[in-house]
Amino acid sequence: MNTTYDVKLGEIQHRTDRDTPTFIARWRVAGKQKSKSFRTRGLANAFMSDLRQAAKTGEEFDVVTGLPVSMLARASSGPTFFEFSQAYILRRWNTSAARTRETDVYALLSLIPALVAKAPHRPTDEDLREVLRIHALLPEKRRAVLTASQTVALGWLERASLPLSDLKEPQVLRMALDAISVTFAGSPAGANTVRRKRAILHHLLEHAVEQKLFGSNPWMRSSGPRPRPSR
Repeated sequence: MNTTYDVKLGEIQHRTDRDTPTFIARWRVAGKQKSKSFRTRGLANAFMSDLRQAAKTGEEFDVVTGLPVSMLARASSGPTFFEFSQAYILRRWNTSAARTRETDVYALLSLIPALVAKAPHRPTDEDLREVLRIHALLPEKRRAVLTASQTVALGWLERASLPLSDLKEPQVLRMALDAISVTFAGSPAGANTVRRKRAILHHLLEHAVEQKLFGSNPWMRSSGPRPRPSR
């Protein structure tokens, strides 16, 4: 890997000449211009803050991607559980009944906030579920405009979400199963609710197999109960 300490952070450019307003973070690594686009200024600011912190602590930056080595490691591990869940929901949106969409989202409101790293400044679970429900798990045209605090919560979730590949580890899969076994208040969930959420998690993992992100469904290699096929 070709790395350098030669990093110069630039500004965030607001582009309004596109269908969707775009905020572009710009910086230079070893004299080469780098950029990354975001939907909101808050997300662009959070990204630039990560770059600034890495440079401040003396971290090396990859010349090709322009990312700090720590961020490059996260990027190379494949999609996060959050990213894959978004793609899963949106891919099924137009062919699913309204009730199915609600059930899918309800399961992911339990799973996504649970499958995260122990990063500082974690928003409350309620705040994370809110930003998922009104924005992140909806098609672009249906998304609510986020407040400043909601934008911060979304940025935290994007950075802290575990790689999807981590579900190959039995302890991470157990975290997911534990999350869908309780209500949002922390009490045991009803048997029908748990069964539906297990079926959705199983189907999501099957979809990851179809996308060749897993060689086989991690659930089927575990010692846990097998869900009934639901689709």
